[in-house]
Parts: sequence; C-alpha cells; structure tokens
Amino acid sequence: MATFLVNVSKIERNLDVIRAQARARGIDFVSVVKSFHDSAQLMRLFDRRRPSYLGMSKLALAEKFQAEVVSPIMMTSIPRPADAARVVRVADVSLNSNLETIAALDRAAGEAGTRHEAIVMIDVGDLREGILPHETTGFVRAITERGFKNFSIRGIGTNYACANGVEPSTRNLEMIYSLAREIGDSYVERPCVSLGGSSILNWLDSEYLRDWPTQIRIGQSILLGTMPVVDTAAPGLFTDTLVFRSTILEQALKPSAPSEPVGADAMGAVNRRCDRGFRRRAILDFGVSDTDPKALLPCDPGISIVTANSDYTIVDVTNSNQPYDVGDTVDFIPKYRAMLQGFISPYLEKKYQ
Repeated sequence: MATFLVNVSKIERNLDVIRAQARARGIDFVSVVKSFHDSAQLMRLFDRRRPSYLGMSKLALAEKFQAEVVSPIMMTSIPRPADAARVVRVADVSLNSNLETIAALDRAAGEAGTRHEAIVMIDVGDLREGILPHETTGFVRAITERGFKNFSIRGIGTNYACANGVEPSTRNLEMIYSLAREIGDSYVERPCVSLGGSSILNWLDSEYLRDWPTQIRIGQSILLGTMPVVDTAAPGLFTDTLVFRSTILEQALKPSAPSEPVGADAMGAVNRRCDRGFRRRAILDFGVSDTDPKALLPCDPGISIVTANSDYTIVDVTNSNQPYDVGDTVDFIPKYRAMLQGFISPYLEKKYQ
C-alpha cells in the first residue's frame, strides 16, 4: 500500500507563518481545510491555531467535526437551498450568490433559533461562483428589501486562481473594494471583503487589503507551501510537508513503445509512444484510485512517470543513479490535485510525523 507521509510540524509552521502575516496586518484569517478531507490530526492542528473560521466545503465533514472543534465554521462552497437547515446548524457564515438560497437560510435560521451570515460572492474574472460586478448593488438591495430577520450580510467576496487561473490584480482588487465601499455607503456598514485562494498572499501589503476590513481564505499554501497557477514555493514556507511513498512491484528492461497497434488505454487516452529502445521500467503500487499520478513530482530527478491505470503507475528509472529493485521505495512530492485525491482515497495509508 502506498503511503502519505504527513509532516505535521512543517504544516504547523506554514500555518503559523501565514496566520502571523495576516494578523500583523489586521486581516481575518480563514483556514481552509477541504484539502485534507477528514484527517482528524490535521483538523485538530488547524483548530488549535484558532483561525477566524475553519473553512469547510463539504457539509458532511462540517457535521462530522462540528462537535470536535472550537473555531467557528464557514461553509466555503455555495449551498443548495435544500441544505439550508443543515448549513445553519453547523456554520456561522456561508458563501452565497443566490437570493432564494439566502431566503431558505433565513427561514432555516429562524426555525433553529439562530442567526446566519453570508459573504455575497462576486465573480471578478475567474468565472467560478458569484454574481457579476455590475449586479452587486442591485443584489444587495434586494436582500435588504426582503427584510430577513435571521440573516445578515457579513461582506462580499471572490475566489482567485481556481476555475480559470485568474490571479489577483490591481484591476480586479480595485473592482471588489470599490463595490464594498459602494454598498457600505447605502446598505452594509463597512462590509468585509473576503478573498479566497493562496495567490492573494502576494498582495498582503496592498493598500486595498490594508485600508478596508479584509478576510483571506487560505488552504494550499498551508499544506503544500506553494502558490497556485505558477506552482512555485511561497516565501518562508516549507514545501516538503507531504511525501507520497510508493513501492516497486516489478522492475524490468522493456521496450519503450508497443509493437502492436494501439487504441485507448484503461483511462480512455490514446498514447503515442516514441520508440527509445529498451528502457528500465518499474511498476509502482498505486494508480488513479489512490491519487493523480500526473500531479506527482519524483524526488529522484532520474525518474519520469510513463503512464498509470487504476492500480499501477509505471515509471522510467533508466536515468536514475539508484539501483532500484523490487521492494524498494520511490518518493514523490504531491501537487495540489495529487494531495486532494490522496487524502480522499481510502486505499492510501496516512502516516503522521
């Protein structure tokens, strides 16, 4: 069984660095926990650091951990109207972009004898969730005119570098902060601006974030120490927080290209292999049911991933200086998608160090 080696102390260090950077600037800090799925060890770590909120995207996980955490919970995925009652039971605040969903949350909060807050999501370019910027004032006005008794607007927010890799810029930051000032003049006193995505860390010293109540929602940089889109190390953070360790099941000298006609492989892809003669190939004990092999970086620069199916990953070890054999281990550093799928997979062992 392949294994995730989780360096808890380095993740803790990354968390502390980012939290300190935010607090030094008066910025609210939301620790987004979706990347590690249901890891109780990491959930306890994030909760001990008392963020402004624990950002959870899956309602089932919020329900699972609600009684175990002290920090308030923010739902970071926009909810379904049908889930309103469940949302208000576990979360103090949620991200929203639909008026009828907000109405359902207000009704559910009233029935539960509680209040619920929302971050109204604005799409400033990444084309994920959110109303368009020119719709913001009208949308907020419609909420206030409905006279909800158990619901209030906490602020407005957006996501970066997710659906289309759009990063923060002077233009889109000016856009959302201008909208905050606009609705603050008429509807919501000093509404918070909630910015999601680790790429916002490059803008912590921006005048926009400094001069207005701001909240950042961060996950990837805590766990991987990297920045989205460019996938480079974030300053001052550890990037060797997670190691994906596999075992060689077979190792042999084999042709680099099939000698027979080929069609689609088990994953539906048609692979055209260049004939490079015989190469030293190793079969590893994991496949796409365990993680995303394409999002793994070999720690040995002489190794390259050739292909993968549900259970196996085939690597070329010809250029390695190591004399690999059956039973030896091969390590990788996971990128975001490999981390996400790895924590979800029940077939991958997790070892906390």
